[in-house]
Amino acid sequence: MTTWDAVAACRRRWYVLLAGLLVTLGLVAGLARVDGVYAARVDVVFLAPATAAAPNRIASASSSVIAIAGQVQRMVAPGPHGGINRAATSDAVGLLGTGVDDGAAIVLPDSGGQWAHGFDRPVLSIEVTGASPADVLARTRQLVARVEAATLGLQDDPRIAADNRITTSLSPAVPQVSYHEGRRSLSMLAALLLGLALSLVLAVASDRRLRAFRDLRLRRRARLPTRSPHPRLLADPSPIADGSPRDRR
Repeated sequence: MTTWDAVAACRRRWYVLLAGLLVTLGLVAGLARVDGVYAARVDVVFLAPATAAAPNRIASASSSVIAIAGQVQRMVAPGPHGGINRAATSDAVGLLGTGVDDGAAIVLPDSGGQWAHGFDRPVLSIEVTGASPADVLARTRQLVARVEAATLGLQDDPRIAADNRITTSLSPAVPQVSYHEGRRSLSMLAALLLGLALSLVLAVASDRRLRAFRDLRLRRRARLPTRSPHPRLLADPSPIADGSPRDRR
């Protein structure tokens, strides 16, 4: 099919093209009214007790501290894998990157590859998304409080001295809420181009289908048997010249 054939098909099926364009314009107008999303992210860092041999509490994190962080994550996380499908995403993809615009996640960073996990940081990353900054900040603080309470609860034993307990620290110290609007103009342009292309395809496809139906009907009519004339019209009105009584008269 050439370009002129497509143009001719669109002229014949202008109503299909018009309907597709109206739907596309409605979709673009809806995208223009979509609000952005508020998000907050804060890291809860688990600090090992300071000792004379390891005075740096951050650098002296051991596997036991990481295990405590993982246990806390399983206790307070809002869903499987902390609220993010870790089978399909990496640590670089946050909650917004997975398409969640109203939710929460608590994740223990995994630096492993495809075949094995690698938990080497005693950190829990808390992410919250929502429609208002006040709600996002309130839920973030609530999750931080749950993480801190669970950490203290795991060490609630009189045999553990206060200076030998694992503590937590926030990074940043105060959770910050940011607004994410996305590239609205780019999404509107993409929707417009996609809707226009689909409208053209539907117009051409409907024209080809309708013309095929019309040709099929014409072929069927051409194959139908024609009606025979009345038997009386087939009689020869001329005299019979073979010696019959009509001829002798």
